[in-house]
Amino acid sequence: MDDSVVETSASCKRQRVCEEEEEDRISSLPDSILIHILSFLPTIDAVRTVLVPRFRHLWHFLPTLTFDHSWYFDILKDDPPVEGPFYHEKFLDFVRHVLVFHENATLDEFVLEMDLNFQYSKDVETGNSSLDEDVEYASREKRMASEVDSWVYFAMRKNLKVLHLNFSQWTDPQPSASYRLPCVVLREIVMNDEIIDQILSACPVLEHLFLFRCYRLCRLGIRNPSVKSLELFHPFDDERLELSCPYIESLEIAGCMDWVFLADVSSIVVSCITFSFNLECLLERYQTVKEFFEELSHGKMFKPCNKCILVFRTWQLMNQPGLLFRWKYVEFELCPTKWHQPGISYLLRTSPYLETLAMYIPGRSGPFDDTHPPTNRPWMESFNLDGESFWSSQEGAFHCLENHLKTIKIYGDITKPYVIDMIDFLLKNAMVLEKLEISTLNTVTNSYRMSFL
Repeated sequence: MDDSVVETSASCKRQRVCEEEEEDRISSLPDSILIHILSFLPTIDAVRTVLVPRFRHLWHFLPTLTFDHSWYFDILKDDPPVEGPFYHEKFLDFVRHVLVFHENATLDEFVLEMDLNFQYSKDVETGNSSLDEDVEYASREKRMASEVDSWVYFAMRKNLKVLHLNFSQWTDPQPSASYRLPCVVLREIVMNDEIIDQILSACPVLEHLFLFRCYRLCRLGIRNPSVKSLELFHPFDDERLELSCPYIESLEIAGCMDWVFLADVSSIVVSCITFSFNLECLLERYQTVKEFFEELSHGKMFKPCNKCILVFRTWQLMNQPGLLFRWKYVEFELCPTKWHQPGISYLLRTSPYLETLAMYIPGRSGPFDDTHPPTNRPWMESFNLDGESFWSSQEGAFHCLENHLKTIKIYGDITKPYVIDMIDFLLKNAMVLEKLEISTLNTVTNSYRMSFL
């Protein structure tokens, strides 16, 4: 056989092998998997896959729809082309287009982020302005609100699971739909007690409520037994917020705790608290903060932040009357200094039924220095606290160590100062201890939260 023929045959065979190796494996995947992949993209990018033949119509079946006005307009860089409220026509057309062609029977999540401002409507309705241009601006706001309502109605008809509305800090939402949602997320929204009551009453199967920087809210009353979880960020140190949520079981709350009044959280099981104030006026507001913790003290699981431990430290050093916490599981994260140790001691003394203690100690770069109190308050230094001998000098009863503490979990960098001393103290005094778990993992892994709920 001619050598050239053999060579040509071998070359063709190699070419076929290369073509097989370069086969488009993604295109061979079933539609369900490709749609799942598209769901991780912003909706605007998922729609652009229409240009790829294999993906052409798959975006019609997206389980998540996200619309962000900033895709078309950067409020920090661009000036609105018109006076008054501005809604980019390309953004509106995009939303309308997607909703018209959406074919999936259900929606897992619907996200809408835009500036929907009712400033002019308020001025006109209250008589603060009668200018023709303000009347036109108010009309423009109402037309936009009506269209947004239609978008939300559309999502509701898809058995929506999560509704996420972010209308910025100047917005006043006008809810009018019956929202059958297990989860509602509201961010940066101006509202009042009446508006939040309307939202809650329109959500008969709501299970989880997330409120982040919702302005002008004075009272949050949740009487719906289906609502079991509330996440709240209240950063305002001049707006008192009252919570009456008798059926809430899980509460994650951050911000100015001394401005939050817990009127009724009688069903609380799990609480996660993050302080944001600087503790400067802590002693003056002792009674307020004390009452806050008392309302949470009958829960089973407590997750305090670093500043919570410093609050307890202050009460310990100032010999404030101790509370009685019924928590069975306590978990916290901190990089311990000598100033945290009185707070941990206070927590152990006041939690006589504690069964599990979990701590995460993050790594920290740079030189270690705990010469001065974390809050730089000179009066703390007068206590002349000796961190190295703190745990060996502890006296008095720790009822949880004597009767209930069975599990200790310490994760992270256990080489940090004072950690070994604390472990040694716990091992010597935990009379019913069954399990000590030490790990360098970067988180505390547990299933306690779900078991409690």
